Amino acid sequence: MKRLVKGILIVAVAMLAACTNEVAYHHYESVAEEGWDKEDTLLFKTDTLYHTATYSIEVNLRTTSDYPYKQVMLMVEERVLPNKAKRIFPVTLQIASDEGEREGGKLQYYELEKQLALQKLSQGDSLQFRVYHKMRRLSLPGIKDVGIKIATLSNF
Repeated sequence: MKRLVKGILIVAVAMLAACTNEVAYHHYESVAEEGWDKEDTLLFKTDTLYHTATYSIEVNLRTTSDYPYKQVMLMVEERVLPNKAKRIFPVTLQIASDEGEREGGKLQYYELEKQLALQKLSQGDSLQFRVYHKMRRLSLPGIKDVGIKIATLSNF
């Protein structure tokens, strides 16, 4: 029985590892040194996709210890071209635990990521993203960079 369970686990891990093929897009936009202003919308535009596939789409965030809150609330607007399909993702990223311990710790920056969607996209599609924060404070200190990452999961 142990061999069967071990064999199933090995196959499952191998299948998961084989699912992620390649990063189609990964880009960060820097935020102003004095803080991310509520009026500042970050724009991301991908090149044309080469493959019809299922893609994992995620938002990435780099913060410093100057960020004063436990969470950050973002809005990510996605537009798929050429058909102009639009979706809006409200995103909450946990920056610190209730005890104040930071997530995604590095020496200078804290890096966080959150998957927005698994989405089938066609060859020739491109994507545009608009990202802005939905916090009450007008300017957020401690946000360093915001990124979008798109990776293929499977080809059809």
